[in-house]
Amino acid sequence: MKRYEYLDSLRGIAILGVVLTHAGLAVEGLPQGLESFSRSGLRGVQLFFMVSALTLCLVSKPDSLDLRRFYLRRFFRIAPMFYAAAMFYALARGLLDISFAPVPVTLLDAVTTVLFVHGFNPHGINNVVPGGWSIASEAIFYALFPLVLVHARSVRLWLGIVAVSFAIALANAAIPRVMGIEDPMWRDFFHFNFLTNLPSFATGVLIFTILRKTGASASNGRWRVAALAAIIAAIVTLGAMGSAIPGDQLLMIPILGTLTWMAAVTEPRLIVNRPLSLLGELSFSIYLLHFIVLHYVDALVPQDLAPIARLGMLYGATVVISALLAWGTYRFIERPGIRIGHRLSEQFGRSRQAPATAEFGVGPT
Repeated sequence: MKRYEYLDSLRGIAILGVVLTHAGLAVEGLPQGLESFSRSGLRGVQLFFMVSALTLCLVSKPDSLDLRRFYLRRFFRIAPMFYAAAMFYALARGLLDISFAPVPVTLLDAVTTVLFVHGFNPHGINNVVPGGWSIASEAIFYALFPLVLVHARSVRLWLGIVAVSFAIALANAAIPRVMGIEDPMWRDFFHFNFLTNLPSFATGVLIFTILRKTGASASNGRWRVAALAAIIAAIVTLGAMGSAIPGDQLLMIPILGTLTWMAAVTEPRLIVNRPLSLLGELSFSIYLLHFIVLHYVDALVPQDLAPIARLGMLYGATVVISALLAWGTYRFIERPGIRIGHRLSEQFGRSRQAPATAEFGVGPT
């Protein structure tokens, strides 16, 4: 699979945002604007979804997409590290008495998580692996992707789909309030499930259709400096004011979509560079590891520090340590898994071609 530096860099930005959110939640007494901005880092997951949809569209062709090979590669891309994280956090709960789950883990939770269908299980959507809700949404998008790819051609069509996805997300988010649901488990389910994240995936496909129609050649126009500054200002402003703005989660999506499109067509070095790209390559492992890293870093950083200083130390140490650990898991778990997926995919492709080849007298006898 071809690597695009701007996509990896966007993933790097996304993981920095996610870690900031969880570091911010561990610090009390932050100024209101900074607290709001740190929590808006969770929008990094939306950026992950957007980039994931765009990436799959860029590297797939509807007329040659072999479903079995596609799902083999997708499974071995995420399963080895995800299963390793699941086993690690199970040991953490059993041996270290460390749990990140708001409710006890049941057998059904474990089974649905292993099968990547925990996105349909309100009790288990996020309690076997911390942050596992995002993997659940990814798995659902993978299941839908062949249908998506066939129709990923018209900008007008996907503008309509994005609009509909926003309406669905708003309706889904409103269900707890309309139904008077107070149970935290169900409120979390409606906050984290696939329907809430649908606009991010749809926006990623929309960006692909725009790039497909207009091209993605880099531009040296001066407009890109002003445009990038405007995008960053919008992200910071909305992030700092997010708690006071209804629907800030959905309002951030078009801004992140514009950032993604701009990264593709202009590749500004401020956001498309090797350090961010490297973080992006490691981002899946960082995402799964940073919860336990933050747990221990939080215990080591003095509680009596000024809130801003404490956040800085927590955030910096968690990013650095998580990235170092992720380098190891990427090298020894993720990459071997990717190679296995590619090898099995290629073997499966050859095995399917062999009978047809033999019919023409050039295959093995």
